[in-house]
Amino acid sequence: MRQVEVGFCLSKKDTEPGITQGDIVKKFGFDYRPVVMERLKHWGKLPDDHTLNFFSVAEFHKGSSGLYLLEEKIGDSWIFVQAMFGKGISTKHKHGENVVELYDPLAGQSLLNVDGIDQELNPGVPFEVLPGQVHRLRTEEKPSLNLLIMKNSAHIPRNQLHIPVA
Repeated sequence: MRQVEVGFCLSKKDTEPGITQGDIVKKFGFDYRPVVMERLKHWGKLPDDHTLNFFSVAEFHKGSSGLYLLEEKIGDSWIFVQAMFGKGISTKHKHGENVVELYDPLAGQSLLNVDGIDQELNPGVPFEVLPGQVHRLRTEEKPSLNLLIMKNSAHIPRNQLHIPVA
């Protein structure tokens, strides 16, 4: 793995070798980029003149199985697109202040454990995690592709968005 710094992102990330935008398109059977743009417009989070900076190679954050395909600040929110394969799992964490995290599943299936209760995430059914709720995303066998919108979070440095919970 090699260290990279991407644009305006505030944290160092590792590049996942060999997993490209094309690989993700093949895995899920559709080009996720226009779908993400449409969803962000639907949620009022994409200004007409904004161009999204999708990663050409997926990136991951240490401690999580999630592969990130997009990570940027837009308006008052941090926006992420995350793919997870096999038996993937994210870190157990929460968000502070007034941060509300919207999970908008684009493809596949994942389980979001919120305060000890599993919520199945499926395409077309968004789910919000409220400030202070402890949560962790995981996949079983099916891969998942999720748009994550962290509302009211743009003022928080990237490396402080997730508050680890034991």
